[in-house]
Amino acid sequence: MNRYEKNFAYNIRKLRKEANMKQSDLADAVGYSEKTISKWETGPSIPSVQALIKIARILNTSIDALFADSENIYFLGIDGGGSKTDFELSDILGKTICFYSSDCSNPFDIGMDKAKGILREGIFKVLGNIAPCDTVLFAGLAGGTTGNNKEIFHKFFSDFGFRALENGSDNENIISAGLGKTDGITLVMGTGICAYTVKKGIFTRVAGWGYLLDDGGSGFNIGRDAVASACRAYDGSGEKTILSQLIIDMTGSDLPSLIHTIYEKGKKYIASFAPIVFKAAEADDVIAKGIIEKNMKAAAHILNTAASNFSGNVKVVLAGGLTKYPMTKEYLMPYITDSDRLSISILDVEPVKGAVQKAHMLWEARK
Repeated sequence: MNRYEKNFAYNIRKLRKEANMKQSDLADAVGYSEKTISKWETGPSIPSVQALIKIARILNTSIDALFADSENIYFLGIDGGGSKTDFELSDILGKTICFYSSDCSNPFDIGMDKAKGILREGIFKVLGNIAPCDTVLFAGLAGGTTGNNKEIFHKFFSDFGFRALENGSDNENIISAGLGKTDGITLVMGTGICAYTVKKGIFTRVAGWGYLLDDGGSGFNIGRDAVASACRAYDGSGEKTILSQLIIDMTGSDLPSLIHTIYEKGKKYIASFAPIVFKAAEADDVIAKGIIEKNMKAAAHILNTAASNFSGNVKVVLAGGLTKYPMTKEYLMPYITDSDRLSISILDVEPVKGAVQKAHMLWEARK
């Protein structure tokens, strides 16, 4: 038997059994003899296109899935964060085959159509010649579970014909990468901020209600505070700060001219000013250090709230772009209550690894 005959024989037998059908049942439904069904399931024999269409409909599958590779299965993880979208494809042993990074795919920032375009391009790039029907997908996306977005994205991914798929929040990637199957807390400090508690498989969110509602601790909040402080220094209502010059150096624009750009480009652009706050704080700028302290105090409050749901020791994983600055943890820790019972670490892999792990777990659960 060639590869296609072997795959078809395996898949039709497997799908028939999953549908609780005997060979005689499928024969009656398709309009062929039981002997013909047996030939299809043992090969080498492949039915006509018309018969394939009937079989796919009866077994509630696609023609692609009938010929899907039963031995070589691939796993695609997608991490759609607030600033970028990562795609990683691995084989059944967990070896990375392809990695690709693209722009933010949060539909609330760029619109649903553009988000789908970024996801579509990334999927085609990482898959290359590998068929979606030989691939299991997990996609964790920022904004991916708000309102009816989960259903919209699920329909979008379903149209590719993946062997199996699941989609959810980008926080699920971090939970998977940082906690695995254990209970604990994740605190994400990226463009936005959000914490999750995981207890016996149940996820509970703390904060993460969006940049208009959260009190601080995110790249957006720190960037906003930086620009606001520079504006106050400019008009004389606040203290002088080296943030003013750093912002001018970064943008090539004076502060009054910059305001229009800030309102035009929005959240992601404002968050891009966060790194200069850490740079200014390292230069002992009082205003910059105050911004970091204020925001880490807000982040600590979120973490303390999450930790109050646990008794005894608990694992805590910090993730997101702000964690790459040593000052983040340095300013966070003094405001953590009961720090002795919290085992706090910083996620040391990209969140997309968690998405790949979720894809593997999805496949294992279906076998």
